[in-house]
Amino acid sequence: MKNFCPGTRLARFAYGLLAALLFGSAAGPALASTYGVASGTDYNGFVQGGYTAGRTYSEFSSGQTDRGSSLVGSAAYLRFPFALKLDYRQDQYLTSDNTGQGYTFTPGLGGFANAAPVFTARQSTFDGRLELQLLDPHIYLGAAYLNANNNYGYPSLHGIGIGLEKLPEFQPAFGIQFSAFYYTDVHGSYTVNAQGAPNFGGNDVLAYKLLKYDIGLDLPIANSPVYANLGFSGDRYYAKANAPRGQTHAGPYIALGVYF
Repeated sequence: MKNFCPGTRLARFAYGLLAALLFGSAAGPALASTYGVASGTDYNGFVQGGYTAGRTYSEFSSGQTDRGSSLVGSAAYLRFPFALKLDYRQDQYLTSDNTGQGYTFTPGLGGFANAAPVFTARQSTFDGRLELQLLDPHIYLGAAYLNANNNYGYPSLHGIGIGLEKLPEFQPAFGIQFSAFYYTDVHGSYTVNAQGAPNFGGNDVLAYKLLKYDIGLDLPIANSPVYANLGFSGDRYYAKANAPRGQTHAGPYIALGVYF
């Protein structure tokens, strides 16, 4: 019986991983063959962008449909066994008239009531993900940093999350992509300006838990690196600290992309 030496096997793995990072595809297939994970060298990256027709449920909207600049976009660069992914979503919608007089009435930050004329609201999330391939084809475990912004006076939010992602396949005819990332704490600070608040003029923190997800179908255009992408994506904010209530932005999208 051949002797088994864990130290030697670990050293071989470390050497193979280092070689894959330094020398790319030349070492990737050998490492994949040894450890049962394919290198996925059919493409090196992609860029895609398009429009979404989602709906928003929040203190500002009772299900208003996206309009205008409601966008989705993403880009990725692959170098076995890692991938770097960027993901962007923006929802633009007209706030609900819940007074019958052209005003949007909301609980406001910290629970203090607020009313404003109906306006066009914009909310966006942008996150960067560093991912490690677990399985082929292109299934990754990732860590992410997210930043969320808006145009209605709430603070910008940021936080760290973790998730799973299946990157696209473009051969032979179509492929499926999906992702789900969960952020246990996305937060930002703001100045309390509600009259009568105990800490009026001081700083407080707005915080949510957040789930961001996407599932799509990639349809390559024959004899070209261009493809169409049809899918459904969104995010869900779970109220945490000083948040009036949770929020949901979700809906179908259509995009065009190019892979290389």
